[in-house]
Amino acid sequence: MIYLIKTNRRLLKNTISFTLLFLCISLVSCKIKSKSITNQETNSKIKKVELIDGFTFSNKTVNYNITKAELNQNTLSIIVSYGGGCEVHEWALKGPTDFLKSLPPKKGLFLEHNSNGDRCRKVITDTLLFDITRTKYPGKEKDYSVVLKLNGYLNKDIIYSY
Repeated sequence: MIYLIKTNRRLLKNTISFTLLFLCISLVSCKIKSKSITNQETNSKIKKVELIDGFTFSNKTVNYNITKAELNQNTLSIIVSYGGGCEVHEWALKGPTDFLKSLPPKKGLFLEHNSNGDRCRKVITDTLLFDITRTKYPGKEKDYSVVLKLNGYLNKDIIYSY
């Protein structure tokens, strides 16, 4: 009888130890996954603006806020905030190939956001970088300006002087 009690205690002790070890490993692996997703390493790379023939602007509401947009030579830096934290978000800057008829010429740009079904609610702030060299006015490769109109960046024009 004493032998059975000692065996049961040892079994219970081993079961508790195994459960605690499993729980610790699970918690550590969740934290590692969380760090890799919220890091958003893909957003730190400079992406090219996509100009598309016949591009039309989307009427759907955007699920992000543009805090700031500024130019540094040929790179447009856009600071955005959005809800997420569980999936990697993808961004693209798109616009038409043609310009609005005005002086200086204007070009509309649309910031496209794919949340990949992210349902988390953590507020994320990222800086997106885009090479806007393709938005130069044809035939005017230097000493010229184009006004860029970015959706979601209300009443603020971005003057691209090159």
